[in-house]
Amino acid sequence: MKALAFILAFGLFAQKDDPDFFKRWLSEDVVYIITKDELASARGLKTPEEKDAFIQTFWERRDPTRGTMANEYREEHYLRIAKANQKYTTATDGWRTDRGKILIRFGEPDNIDRNDSAGSTTMRSGANRLTVPFETWEYRNIPGIGPAKITFVDKTMTGNYEMTLNPADKIAKFSNEDSALLNSDPNNLLTLTETPDSIDWSKRVNQYLALQRPPEIKFKDLKALVNVRLAFNVLPFNVRLDTLRGAGDRSVVPVTFEFDRSGLTFEQGPGGRVATVNVYCIVVDLAGRVAYEFEDAVSLYDSTYFQRFITLDPGRYKVTAVAKQAGSGSAGKVEQVIAVSRPQNKLGVSSLMLADILVATASNESTLDNFVISRFKVRPLVKPEISSETPLGIYQEIYDFATDSNSQKPDIGAVLQVFRKGQGTEVLNSLVTAEEIGTRYAGRLLLAKTLRVSGLAPGEYIVRLTVTDNLRKETLATEAPLTLKN
Repeated sequence: MKALAFILAFGLFAQKDDPDFFKRWLSEDVVYIITKDELASARGLKTPEEKDAFIQTFWERRDPTRGTMANEYREEHYLRIAKANQKYTTATDGWRTDRGKILIRFGEPDNIDRNDSAGSTTMRSGANRLTVPFETWEYRNIPGIGPAKITFVDKTMTGNYEMTLNPADKIAKFSNEDSALLNSDPNNLLTLTETPDSIDWSKRVNQYLALQRPPEIKFKDLKALVNVRLAFNVLPFNVRLDTLRGAGDRSVVPVTFEFDRSGLTFEQGPGGRVATVNVYCIVVDLAGRVAYEFEDAVSLYDSTYFQRFITLDPGRYKVTAVAKQAGSGSAGKVEQVIAVSRPQNKLGVSSLMLADILVATASNESTLDNFVISRFKVRPLVKPEISSETPLGIYQEIYDFATDSNSQKPDIGAVLQVFRKGQGTEVLNSLVTAEEIGTRYAGRLLLAKTLRVSGLAPGEYIVRLTVTDNLRKETLATEAPLTLKN
């Protein structure tokens, strides 16, 4: 921490007696986060006073809590540099390495698939291939880029991992395998955690180029609307926030948008009827610090739904989403509060998600696609209403359950109840079958049940799902509102 304090203090103002300080600050301290426009301006500065003012303004522009003594962005930036040096320094300083660059620019990944030594690795095809050490970093969402999987390969086996465009780079060159035969099947190049689109060359090139750019806010006009009350030319939409268990204490939050079709203008395009909407979303904690933000240009192909995944630490947050339709300029804003709980090392569950689409994922769909959660495609009801003729999907993930010491299997029971809202009268009771709760994935149980509600009269209801761990004798009940329409 002493070194960090020194870096923070040293980075505040250019040293007037060191003519090379500003040059080093540009080429080392902020080389990965400074924009092209800022760099062009900086190179035209002459006096120490101009350079001092530039550095101060540079950090103030990124300060999520202006007006306070602390600048959380700057502190986090130098912490990342310190982490990169600590974790990735070999013959080269850690901040100069490819892994260090990505860590400094985008922070810790949501997941890392490590293969720390050369040896045999099982591929998606089922074949075992000799590989050099490699790591695959997964980000559920990088603002301005979206979901990303980044592969680093230690080709020389010296500890120097390089970011690669080619998934074949992790295959050992000293292998005696018939490379032509094995490379004829793309799945021979992919590990079990990689998805088929990992070998899409154009996608990999586009991602590689995007990762070289410092993050920027594309829709500055939308960001400006966060603090504006919109009273005219409104684009109606709703947002739903759910919580799923993420890495460590973090939670994955699917942010689901549903736009009012009457407010959208669809035009005929090569892929069908499409409406284009620009979306900006910012998440702040109770102290006003920015915890997450993203922007996206969304193409709605005869659809009114859009979803993005974000990750949050435990805490309470205010979520503000702004949307503006391209062309018409109509805009709308939604604000919500979300509480993200910390895992308690006892029976836990995700949000109770009621859905109009709940199906097993197709082979070409991955957990980074819209509405794909673990092994299922789940489109949650943003507005909690559904036609009584549409089957109602119920999805929930179950965490921290006990397993039998001999069979290593859990013993979970669940029951679904539907009550008339405000009356407490049970109108439906359905046990969840072993098949409906039998999918085990990444240390969690996936409860997926489809319920026909055509026998219920239109009106407002409460859906209650009660989950019991019969080994631990622990029970959890969660509820969600539902309105049935004709």
